[in-house]
This record gives sequence, C-alpha cells and structure tokens, in this order.
Amino acid sequence: MKYILALEGGGTHTRAGLYDGTGNLLREVKGGPANPSAYGIHACVRTVASITRKLLGTIPPSDVSAYAAFAGAAEAAIQKNMAMEIGMRLRLQQVSVTSDLHALLHANADEK
Repeated sequence: MKYILALEGGGTHTRAGLYDGTGNLLREVKGGPANPSAYGIHACVRTVASITRKLLGTIPPSDVSAYAAFAGAAEAAIQKNMAMEIGMRLRLQQVSVTSDLHALLHANADEK
C-alpha cells in the first residue's frame, strides 16, 4: 500500500498527516516549529523527523511519498536542501518541499 505524508511547518508549530493511497487521513501529529529561515534547515529537519516517526511506525519508507510546505522555504536552494535532508533522515525516496504560500494557493484554487 502507498502512503502520503503531508507536512506543514512554520514559526510556531509543525503538523504532519499520514494519508492512505485514496486520500483518507489515518493519523495526524503536531510538533514544534519548523521554519528554515528562522531556525535553520537542520533544526527543522530534526522537528520533522521527530514527529514523523510517530506517524510512520513500521510502515516501510519505500511506501511513503512526502509533500511538505514550510514558512521560510521560499528559495529553491532551501527547498532542495530540506527535501534531501528529510529524505535521508527518514529514508524516503520521494520528498517534495515548497513554501507555505504555494500550498495555500493550491489548496484554495478553483478546480474549474
């Protein structure tokens, strides 16, 4: 079975949700802040890894794709580095990182 890990991080907290392949939310957790501009990439990745491990449990990393949006991740280099670090730390093959603005715009786009 394939799973989707959705992450949203900012200056005050981080939320992560684990979804099954049909989009049903299975579990959700919250943790500390994850804004790479304010706290640095490594601190953000530690936060993400800490809360994400609670969600994934024994699910094989090869079954998980991660999509993340972070305040403070507007620059392509930050997005690339965060995706690499999260992938290495959690052993995930597919990690996409964007700024929180892009996720907000996408979530509110009209589907017409």
